[in-house]
Amino acid sequence: MPTPSNQPTRVRLEDGPQELLSKDAWSAAVAILREFHPNLTFDYLQQQQGRGLRVFGLVQDRILVGVATITTQLHLSEGERPWIEDLLIDPAHRNQGNGERLFRHVVDSLHNEGAQRVLVRTREENRRAIKFYLRMGCELSGPAFNCK
Repeated sequence: MPTPSNQPTRVRLEDGPQELLSKDAWSAAVAILREFHPNLTFDYLQQQQGRGLRVFGLVQDRILVGVATITTQLHLSEGERPWIEDLLIDPAHRNQGNGERLFRHVVDSLHNEGAQRVLVRTREENRRAIKFYLRMGCELSGPAFNCK
């Protein structure tokens, strides 16, 4: 399977960070998301949209170079809270400030929509992501448990 970095997908979008709303943009997002979700399909991603999934992206020269997925979780005191589930930058476009640019756009957009807090999920072993989120001003707020 070709990787996003050697098979860039052109999209009909203006450059910059933005919410992805078109099928073409979502198809391009799947290619990037497959780095962590190798079996992801466009149909499954679209199904999740009906359950509240939102996808943001960063476009450069009409090429999607980064993707962030957002879900919400109901909290009895705070209402729905947004979670950044994934934030991925195409390997060929990393270490150029693109992750920060996309992250800040997503967080600002969610705050502008009324979110008091934005939560982030990442794996405990993903040290690079943990360092990134700490650098972005996020605070570690406690462990999560996986129950089998």
